[in-house]
Amino acid sequence: MLYEMQSRSMAPKAILFNRTNTILTQGAEFANIALCDSCAEGDITKLIMTGDHLVVDPAAGLITVRRP
Repeated sequence: MLYEMQSRSMAPKAILFNRTNTILTQGAEFANIALCDSCAEGDITKLIMTGDHLVVDPAAGLITVRRP
């Protein structure tokens, strides 16, 4: 499904999880989508608010939250 979304230019630039599984990880890899499966600061769903802008740097393992 992720690969199909990517082929139609409908996929997200990155996917952030608190915990993922091998199927989602493999799908993201095949679709060339950055994936984060944990966050050192805590629950990713509580750290990101509506309207926040995110900068994801997979090579550095960093997610930067920019609030308006």
